[in-house]
Amino acid sequence: MSTGYHGSQDQITAIDGYICLTDRRAAEEYALYKDCISADAGWLHIINLDDSARIAGEDDLMAAAGEGWDYTYEAADSDTVRAALAAQGFAGVEYGDQTIRGTAHLTTLVWDTSMVAITRTETVTS
Repeated sequence: MSTGYHGSQDQITAIDGYICLTDRRAAEEYALYKDCISADAGWLHIINLDDSARIAGEDDLMAAAGEGWDYTYEAADSDTVRAALAAQGFAGVEYGDQTIRGTAHLTTLVWDTSMVAITRTETVTS
């Protein structure tokens, strides 16, 4: 199992749908921002990603997306693009991203929720 982090203003107790995982530092930044507004506290979710999960890369993402996308995160947010990648057997996709503060990091967006499990949740304060 590999470990990823998800920061949010809301505490997550179950993963239903897709979830974005990143490194701890970026996730803590996400925990303290919602809709570009700073918050005093948030949640850091520590999440295990099953090593058997087949994760697409940026090249796979953009090939599935086709033309017309300015940013990889926009393509990854598309239900149609995720469905095309899922049809190819991928459980998620990894791409370069940045936080609202401009911190560069990798994001792994996972839509196959059988491949992820929340192992711990911590409070993050500014």
